[in-house]
Amino acid sequence: MPEIELLNRIPPWIQYFVAGGVIFVVIAVPLRMIWSATRGLRKRGEMLDQFTDRLRERFNEVSVSRGIIGPASVTFKHEARKVTAIVHGSGCLVLRLSETVSPKFPLVIKTKGRWAWPWSMVGLRVLPRVRMFDSLVDESVAIYTTLVFGNYLRDMVLDAVTLEGKPSGITESLVVLRKRPGVRRFRLTTAPEGAMAMKLRLRTEDMFYRPEEIETIIHHMGQLYDRFVKY
Repeated sequence: MPEIELLNRIPPWIQYFVAGGVIFVVIAVPLRMIWSATRGLRKRGEMLDQFTDRLRERFNEVSVSRGIIGPASVTFKHEARKVTAIVHGSGCLVLRLSETVSPKFPLVIKTKGRWAWPWSMVGLRVLPRVRMFDSLVDESVAIYTTLVFGNYLRDMVLDAVTLEGKPSGITESLVVLRKRPGVRRFRLTTAPEGAMAMKLRLRTEDMFYRPEEIETIIHHMGQLYDRFVKY
């Protein structure tokens, strides 16, 4: 047969080389991928252990949940509030407040970049951007909510203005959250019958080893929650 004759004309060393290449692709490459994935899981596990140990330095009732599928989470107590920290890799952390009462209106507050979209979404609901007409707030964050709740927030911002020009009240909390070291940007959301959650995009992994920064963020999340839920 022509195929057999052609094969016989190929030098044996070439045949061995091709066979070795096939074996490498079929066996070695998958093993390399499995080893890399295992190393990544081990590294994330070590980071979670260190993160949990640091949280125990500042908070109470710290417990870890390691899901087979999905991100790991850590629950703890701060100022009588139950908080869940969900770890999405080394560059993203979600903090969620567990409260029995939720704000009545949907809301998105996020870091403002060079420009901001005129709308945002909570679930399937589209929310317009609402300006506070306070340069300190409008230059730091973009706020999206209903017009009714937006008016309520605007009144709170105006009431927080002091003669010394120092931020206080809701303005102070927003400025503090915007300027946390190690945080590239944040997105805070609330929804009726839902928990207040803040998604943090981190510059480095340092945030996982600085529980005092986590404590500051959670404190001001609680301050905002208390003001929002009073409406």
